Amino acid sequence: MNDGKRQVANETEPDENPIATIHYENGTELTGKAVTLQDGTVGVRIPGEFFKTALRPDGSMPDGVLSVDIGPKHVEGGLPLTDDMACMAVTAMLRDAVGLTSGEASDAYEAWLNRLKRATIEHWVDSLPIRESTRLHCKYLDRDGADYPKEEEDA
Repeated sequence: MNDGKRQVANETEPDENPIATIHYENGTELTGKAVTLQDGTVGVRIPGEFFKTALRPDGSMPDGVLSVDIGPKHVEGGLPLTDDMACMAVTAMLRDAVGLTSGEASDAYEAWLNRLKRATIEHWVDSLPIRESTRLHCKYLDRDGADYPKEEEDA
């Protein structure tokens, strides 16, 4: 009888695996890297390099499994952080530490994030060959604060 444990073989991209959580009917949970075998079985890799089946190739769940959640890879030591979560956290820190209102803190965060994105984009564009860099600067980056292309002055 197969107890759901198998030696892991033929993993697909082991460093890119998302996280899977198996919820059992008895209330326990098992969380680890989601692994898909060549036969289509999805499971969780657990210490000792063994494999606990979460979903069979036909999509059914083994006996005792209530549900399976598969999500993005967790950040080391924490949960995955979404843009909204980061915005809420930074907004709360600005509000508490600096004394800004929630609206002011949110605006300050958005302004900082936009400056950071622009700086990253400009750095990337500047790393391109001069001709491509100039074309992209003219098309996307040479804009005034209202996000309209700068108007050419008449001579």
